[in-house]
Amino acid sequence: MANDLVMPAGPAGAALYASMSPSAAKWLLPDGSIVSMLPTLGGAGVLGAEKRPIFYTATCETVPAVVQKNLTDLPEGYEPVAGDIIMVRFTGGTNTAAACVFTIAGDETVYPILFNGLATNTTAGAWKLNGVFPFYFDGESFNQLCYAKETDSNTTYTGFFIQNLASMKLTVNPNRAIDRYQLVLERADGTFDKALTAAYSTSKTKAVNTVTDFKVDGLMWYYATTSALAINAVVTATTNYQQQSYQATNFITYALNGADQLTPYKWVYLVGIPQADPMVFRLDPTSATSWYTSAKPTVEDGKVYIRLGYYSDGTIFSLFAEHPAYWFKNGLFRPYLTT
Repeated sequence: MANDLVMPAGPAGAALYASMSPSAAKWLLPDGSIVSMLPTLGGAGVLGAEKRPIFYTATCETVPAVVQKNLTDLPEGYEPVAGDIIMVRFTGGTNTAAACVFTIAGDETVYPILFNGLATNTTAGAWKLNGVFPFYFDGESFNQLCYAKETDSNTTYTGFFIQNLASMKLTVNPNRAIDRYQLVLERADGTFDKALTAAYSTSKTKAVNTVTDFKVDGLMWYYATTSALAINAVVTATTNYQQQSYQATNFITYALNGADQLTPYKWVYLVGIPQADPMVFRLDPTSATSWYTSAKPTVEDGKVYIRLGYYSDGTIFSLFAEHPAYWFKNGLFRPYLTT
């Protein structure tokens, strides 16, 4: 009948995000926004759009001495929403200005840049040429999420602060010690094991831990010292890093099996095989490097992709503290859902 309430049709290119009732739905658009649609008599009407916080990448080509830093390479018409995080690559040169602000290409709005709550901390030397830095938008200002100032002439500084786990008293699993320079993952039982079963080396074919059940939402850290952690050890050292940048020999070479298959300036994901409990996974066993990738899937492959960090170039990998999980489902690379 013409006056019946019916399920609204989604916008072009959208995928169903959630069904709110038999006659209402939310649709996920390709740009990451969510459109809520409610029916009208005899048809569908758009109630409104609600933006979910997501990650973006942007480029800043502004020259070092200019205070107003312009961001490009964002989606057309982009307006920041509280919760958004933008990874900005500075290609204009190492900053020399103080109390800088952001503008977005096509938008005249000026957004303050803060670090530790102060604009004065975004000063000369804060962003190195070709450095990539994360900024969190709180609704008014972009908050820098890392320390970024060069303190001397050593240009290997990349800006990410160190966040260690010294106060958490983590327990090594009862089957295997953890040797130096290893990526460590949380097991299904809450203890911790390394991603590589082989001892640290520069080999690109080190054996991968493909038989341990790890948590999809588990903690990850990098053991960045030379002494081994014994079986059943309770870890309290300050060299267990959730978040930091590493030069190639410290992380890419030892904790991973090299970066030959990685693409510079891309997110890197652990590749897992979900188990009977969908919140448990095992690392992909296909090859020595199939368990991590910077290539997002383009077809459904039944795997879960857990964001590990960001690969800048041949010398820098940035490990992050947060590890959201994704999969390719219903035509999109989207957040991992178990129901």
